[in-house]
Order: sequence, then C-alpha cells, then structure tokens
Amino acid sequence: PKNKSEIAATPDGLFIVYQSNGKIWRMNQDGTNPVQLTFGAHDVHPDPSPDGQSVLYASFADWSPSIGGKPTLWSVPINGGPPRQLTTISTSMPHYSPDGKWIAAAYFPGIDPRFSEEQLVVFHSNGGQPVKTFTGLPTPSDTVRWAPNSAALDFIITKDGVGNIWRQPINGAKR
Repeated sequence: PKNKSEIAATPDGLFIVYQSNGKIWRMNQDGTNPVQLTFGAHDVHPDPSPDGQSVLYASFADWSPSIGGKPTLWSVPINGGPPRQLTTISTSMPHYSPDGKWIAAAYFPGIDPRFSEEQLVVFHSNGGQPVKTFTGLPTPSDTVRWAPNSAALDFIITKDGVGNIWRQPINGAKR
C-alpha cells in the first residue's frame, strides 16, 4: 500500500505497523509481505504491544470526511484476526506503557474530536473505563509518552519559548 503513515516497529523488530488509507497494516521489517489487519471505516494511530503480539489503534466506526465521528480504542492480533474493542468512550491516539499494563490516550468529552477539548486518560491494558483522567496537561497528540518505568507520563511544556520535559506520575501525585 502507498501512503504509509504513523509508522511504528514492534519491540522485537520483526514487524512494522502503519496506517494507510484508514486501515492498519503490518509488514515484515524489510518491507515485504504487507498484511491488512483492520477493516473498519477509519482505523488510525497504531501502537504495537510491548510483547509484539497485538496492535492497539483508534477506530472511527461511523467516520466520514464530512461528519467526523467518535473514535474508540481497539486491539487486533499482530498476525490478523478479529479485533477487540477496548473502550466505548471517545478516545484516540493510544500508547501502551512499556510494561504493557496501561494505555494512555486522548479523551474527548464532547465525542467528536474536532469540536471537543482533549484530556489525557489512563486505562488498564484490557480497556474499560479510565482509571485516571488528567486535565490541563498536554495530551498524546502533544508528544506525551510513557516513562521507562511505566509509572509516569512524560511530556514537554513550552513557556516563553523554552521547552522543558515534565513527568506526571499516573498515581496522581504532584509533578
């Protein structure tokens, strides 16, 4: 497939996952054997699991260019198969924690991301409802990433032209 974007490698280096034309694909690390993993209306933001066995992504089930839509988080096996829905609230831009126990994602209380504020939420890796919601912080679309110990989220805050890296523990302690 042409138009590859949102490219990420599995931690074991065996596969590369990417988004192309609203579908999630997997290919070998040398670029051969592309396999379409998802078949939703608009599937984006792939993030391979730390064990390399699945791919986390956002799916806009009722998406169209003119009306937008509500994204939810899903997981699909790296070798293909039925996807599993992880969230029912409006969430997107997911990232697994390094230990695979958590997911950080953008949450849109207003349902349609185009017209909603964006908050940062943390879920258990099996989905469900958020275990923590952070307001007033940068969000996954603003380069939020997990700390190596999976106990905090790191992000950049720029004030007066100077960027600094901040860390927010997921237990809610003051940063």
